Amino acid sequence: MRQFDSTNASRWEWRTFGVTLSDIEAKIGLAARIAPRQSDEIYLLNFATPHSAKIRGGVFEVKRLLQVDSNGLEQWSPAFKARFPLSAPMAQSAVAALDLRPLTTLREVCDLEEFLDLVANDKALAAAFALSMTRKGAEPFHDWARPVSRPNGKFAPNADHACGASKPI
Repeated sequence: MRQFDSTNASRWEWRTFGVTLSDIEAKIGLAARIAPRQSDEIYLLNFATPHSAKIRGGVFEVKRLLQVDSNGLEQWSPAFKARFPLSAPMAQSAVAALDLRPLTTLREVCDLEEFLDLVANDKALAAAFALSMTRKGAEPFHDWARPVSRPNGKFAPNADHACGASKPI
């Protein structure tokens, strides 16, 4: 597990949602200049607190929302990072970093599938599967597998946010 403490740099990010972001990429010429690299990602939507988690390449990462400025820029700080399988104490540390109550019925060691089963039975979390296209020198473009809404209430629950992008600044 990679330890995080107050010396880890926080970062500012913005997000945009829409049916497609290809029009924006075309306007800035990004698609023509940089070849894409794809990865499957699992986002854990947190309905109880503003903190965020994702799993990419078997690595579980949690970041904590520190503040949102008047323009909607979000400042995040890394809080947890570890590769599956996770020991029960490490899985509980990840959940604690999200400010959630401990998960129940954890085994000694929890692989990704077992962890997703626990998430499926927890009312505070939901898994959303996404295909991420990253361009070297650019930030990720996410093509969501299904429409999702931000659990922190910033978007209407019935809004159709089929695609999203995130970019640290």
